[in-house]
Amino acid sequence: MSRVISFNLPADDMDRAVFFYREVFGWDIDSVPGSGGDYHHTRSVPTGEDGGLLEKGAINGGLFSRGTHGIKHAFIEMVVDSIDECVSLASTRGGKVVMDKRWSEATGSPSSRTARATTLAWQDVSG
Repeated sequence: MSRVISFNLPADDMDRAVFFYREVFGWDIDSVPGSGGDYHHTRSVPTGEDGGLLEKGAINGGLFSRGTHGIKHAFIEMVVDSIDECVSLASTRGGKVVMDKRWSEATGSPSSRTARATTLAWQDVSG
């Protein structure tokens, strides 16, 4: 079974979005250095010193400036057993590949993006 590892929400006004999610949901939110303010880590649950989640089954995510890297909608990130199988299944069930498979330096694994309810899939290559 594939698992959701992250959510990403677009923001037209980053300051307003940061204020909203902090005040309404109590999330910890920090701008990612080097992103020019276009991406903010959001923590809906506490993390340890290593960045790992302290609550089993929970996920954290991010806020991004709408349109960054051409992305305009919210998306979730999932870990799958096989990118190729996932893309094939998604394509035959109404999904559309909107980003070809590529190697991700962030995760050290291949990734691809499909659109239906926009999903970014990462292949677990850790074994």
